[in-house]
Amino acid sequence: MTRVSIHDEVDIISQLILGPDQLVQFTETQTKKIPRLKSLPLNERINTDNNVIIEFEAPKKLHLFYAPIPDNISAIGQATNGDIEQYLVNYGETDSKKASFLARLAMEYVKKATLAESDPSKAKDDPNIILASYLAKRALELSPSVISYVANYTINQKLQNKIEADHYFDKAALAPKSTAYDWIAYGQVRATNDDLSGAISAFRMATQIDPENDSAWAKLGEAVFNQAQQADNKAMYDEAMQYFKKSRKLFPYNVEAWSGEGNTYFTYASRYKEFENIPLAEEAYLKAFMADLNYWPARLNYAKILYGQGPNRYEEAKQEFVHIIRRLNPAHPEARYLLGKIYQAQGGYEPAGQLYQAAIQLGLSGKQRADAEDQIEKIAKGEVGQNQNQAEQKKAKKPKEVAEEDPEETLKKLLRLTGKVEGEPTAAGDEKAAQEKTEKDEALEESFQPEAETPTIKDKAKE
Repeated sequence: MTRVSIHDEVDIISQLILGPDQLVQFTETQTKKIPRLKSLPLNERINTDNNVIIEFEAPKKLHLFYAPIPDNISAIGQATNGDIEQYLVNYGETDSKKASFLARLAMEYVKKATLAESDPSKAKDDPNIILASYLAKRALELSPSVISYVANYTINQKLQNKIEADHYFDKAALAPKSTAYDWIAYGQVRATNDDLSGAISAFRMATQIDPENDSAWAKLGEAVFNQAQQADNKAMYDEAMQYFKKSRKLFPYNVEAWSGEGNTYFTYASRYKEFENIPLAEEAYLKAFMADLNYWPARLNYAKILYGQGPNRYEEAKQEFVHIIRRLNPAHPEARYLLGKIYQAQGGYEPAGQLYQAAIQLGLSGKQRADAEDQIEKIAKGEVGQNQNQAEQKKAKKPKEVAEEDPEETLKKLLRLTGKVEGEPTAAGDEKAAQEKTEKDEALEESFQPEAETPTIKDKAKE
């Protein structure tokens, strides 16, 4: 298995971390999509020159590609300087299909561009960007379709070439559409222009052109989910759920489908108080991790749902937030804000204040920002520690049987979103405390909703 090449897959190497059994299942699922491979035994579907799309033994100067070492993907980019035509074969029957494959491959390499994340000024030197740029240009030469323009837009967006990026984006909105992936890309363009209805129509067209396209169903689910959020429509959430399930049944490793399914269960719990869906949400997010360990939206929402279940799961939530901040999406303000809330609840006032400050600098907004600013001020004045000690003293005076709270009651207090879930009554005359409690709850309302994947191509971190 040192070289795995599949007709419809961009990069299977990342799946090696899942272990042999899951790798075999992944490979078998993908190769079944290719008519000329479907009837062959699994060992004949892979590692044969007739089936090679990305031949990792070329260029000759590299000679061999050792599968467990993902750094060799960058080495290929450095060695070829983007010229990879010599090892691209059998990747499409028509120019439009070839262009579609190359454009999608280009966007996958953009996601691997680590230099752009640490220092945008070095993005142009990233071997993955070099490779992606060549692929996107070749796609445009073969077919000036929507997805070809979107690939070129994505690269220029990563390079912070705003004029060029806007040019390709405008071209994409008017370009012809001949494949399901063109319609998917067109749906993303419409969603980016705040036209969810148009996006939904485009994604539906993609599912009609290719009913077995798991990406089309996942994007349709995302668009309907976003529309459901705007309309607060339970039936639309149910509809989105069906599309997510359809997608991951077609391809069990579609991370957006599993993440979307988790978001829908999360919404059932947070918005409609159907708390029995929380374990289902957790399960879906864990399946998303199996598909892609680095997909930060699923990781963030998993952390939020752990945090929402109270102190007993704070340590688990803390680990997830730290992982997001350190590796997956360091610029995400809400992850820092919620991690600050955990530290504050555990008595770590100094790190909490630092996290609040960083979240604000990164663009934290709304009631969360107001709450963070308020907590920073209270920590600076030493008020938070005093209030915490008073609360602990009051709790200690309560009878033992009253101090322990049912887990569902904890969820009801923490997951207070659209409808009011009444908490404990406030003591008479304690109006200031009641007001502070209300402000805190309003800030938490913004926290306990899943961050939905938007089916857009503009201004989406890590896209």
